[in-house]
Amino acid sequence: MSGAQSRLGLKRVAVDEQGRIGSRRAQRGSVCEGHDACRIRSSGAVSTMIDGGSGAPGRTRPPRRLVEVAVVPGPLGVTAVADALSAALAGGPALAPVPVGPADSGYLTRVRAALRPDDAEAPLERHDVVAVVATSGSTGDPKGVLITEAAMRAAVAGFHAAFGGPAHWVVAMPVHAVGGLMVVARSVIGGTTLHVDPSVGGAASFDPIVFAGTVAAARAEVGSEPLFCSLVPTQLHRIVDAGEVGMMALRSLDAVISGAAATPATLLEPLRTLGIRVHTSYGMSETCAGCGYDGIPLPGVSFRTDAPDGRALGRITVTGAQVAAGYRLRPDPAFTGGRVVTGDLGTVSQDGHVTLVGRVDDVVVVGGTNVALPAVEEVLRAVPGVRDACVVALPDPEWGARLVGYVVAADDPGGPVDSALGAAVREALGRAAVPRRFVRTPASRGIPLLATGKPDRAALLAHAATLPPADGSDRPPEA
Repeated sequence: MSGAQSRLGLKRVAVDEQGRIGSRRAQRGSVCEGHDACRIRSSGAVSTMIDGGSGAPGRTRPPRRLVEVAVVPGPLGVTAVADALSAALAGGPALAPVPVGPADSGYLTRVRAALRPDDAEAPLERHDVVAVVATSGSTGDPKGVLITEAAMRAAVAGFHAAFGGPAHWVVAMPVHAVGGLMVVARSVIGGTTLHVDPSVGGAASFDPIVFAGTVAAARAEVGSEPLFCSLVPTQLHRIVDAGEVGMMALRSLDAVISGAAATPATLLEPLRTLGIRVHTSYGMSETCAGCGYDGIPLPGVSFRTDAPDGRALGRITVTGAQVAAGYRLRPDPAFTGGRVVTGDLGTVSQDGHVTLVGRVDDVVVVGGTNVALPAVEEVLRAVPGVRDACVVALPDPEWGARLVGYVVAADDPGGPVDSALGAAVREALGRAAVPRRFVRTPASRGIPLLATGKPDRAALLAHAATLPPADGSDRPPEA
């Protein structure tokens, strides 16, 4: 048994040359039913591979159409994406999922500008593209990622190979983003069912009790067959806070995938101790979502860094068939022949496992010392009484950067005092890493998130820039 098999504790299954899985389940039609959740039965569509961008020699064809799919909040949006993806995999138009509903119109304008659906002046670059998805746009500049059929099938095949084959899914993440889209893809290609939580896409606030009901209904429907769910850490926190009802829901799932943002060890380790089969995901839009789980690359995927030995701390490169074809109308040298140079910093072990440290732009210089913001956040989350934390860096004319730490208390409304937080960071990472100011965020609100579940750092930066200097806590770190 390989390292990936023993770590995940799940068997592998055969994958054919086209990256398809032979599902043991019957193909199923589409139906949407009641309860608090919608049940979508996927057709398990299979198609013939479409030629790439250049086509066969001496042969021309019109560009493949790229259609906008309006992803409304709730089950209807999931149905729309599942239907459009099934059609795309059967040779129909490629889909460009765009969220609608209670969302920022400025963001939607930027998304459409990046995707350019149904734009006669900007035809789709490649015929083998089945979906174009927007990156999170946390920087305010989303890009359209070109996902080919081969890349999508390779990602699904690798996931199924690592996790023992197709599974039914509880959908609790927005499907216009790559994480939710690939949940739909695994169901469409694997011929399994989707059970949609009512909160999807912002249709309602995520309620762990309602989520538990969705899981229970899904389990009753699928019986003993595998049932998976993909969640963000904030959702996991809320489920844990719900007590035994939430824990029973997690225990009934055969795999819980935690992604979109870093999962704190303070959350992950207790869940695993209680027997929850939770796995952390590493991936991005450019790799069709998860390309590694618990640090282990999927079959056909490899990691290396730009360090001389390819393993020491450096910028991570991902190689594999599930790497996207590039960005819509934006050629980028980061993509070369099934390889993408990411914006992530990390290390790669001798056996190929990746450990993520943070984003390249998450490392700032404070007084001549490099400080990784995710490392500061991890220390703060480990302080007793802290549930979550996010750290942003403002420019500072003297010290290069000035850190502001946003802290969510676990139980006590006040949480640990600033001196305790600062002492923990100083002891673990040194004086330069200590935020000059701490801001308390109510537990009911938490850290602001993007639709993808990632922290909205742009919003926190904008807020931090409005804060007046704080006596005592806003002095230079050496003071």
